[in-house]
Amino acid sequence: MHLLETHVHTDVSSSCGLVSPEKIPWLYKKAGYDALVVTDHYYEKTITSFSRSADAWLQGYRRVKEAGREAGIKVFLGMELRLNNMGFDDFLVYGFDEGFINKYERLYKLPLSQAFKLLDSYGFLIYQAHPFRPGISVANPLFIHGVEVFNGKQRQDNNNEKAEAFAVKHSLLQISGSDFHRHEDIGSGGIYIDEGIETEKELACYLKTHQVKLVKD
Repeated sequence: MHLLETHVHTDVSSSCGLVSPEKIPWLYKKAGYDALVVTDHYYEKTITSFSRSADAWLQGYRRVKEAGREAGIKVFLGMELRLNNMGFDDFLVYGFDEGFINKYERLYKLPLSQAFKLLDSYGFLIYQAHPFRPGISVANPLFIHGVEVFNGKQRQDNNNEKAEAFAVKHSLLQISGSDFHRHEDIGSGGIYIDEGIETEKELACYLKTHQVKLVKD
């Protein structure tokens, strides 16, 4: 079995991240993980402030991936997407590569229904992150593939049991993530997969077709 972290933020591309990209793979390697997905926040303020572009946003992921080669841990690209018309609701997206995000740099301008249609047409997956935190509105289940049913961030009231019940009720895919921002977040979430994954596309395909074992520490 391979242990994979699904929800990681860097201090380069997420303003709330407190750990440098160069340290992250080594921390996860020490904690027993085989792979991780960098899911830095992606929303309009992130991209447009300081004249930043989608390409600049990718620097956090690129630096983690380079460090991952040295640490011997696989690193995949993902994002935590916030849409302009969805308040503070966040969505974890898996399966895309750098080419896609450079092509659809303004993805955050779409309503959820259109974002879902676009992502689904490419075979990508969109999960609502921590949907039952205070201040979050639960998404229409018709426009998400899955739910982060376990979020390991201890500094938030995640109401994970409600997220799991919602996923079960609507037959949605389930995922677990540490929501890593700080050193102490290591190892509080993730998934086990029973085969090696080499690309973002393979990861999305696996998540879509397998019932993964969730870490719920």
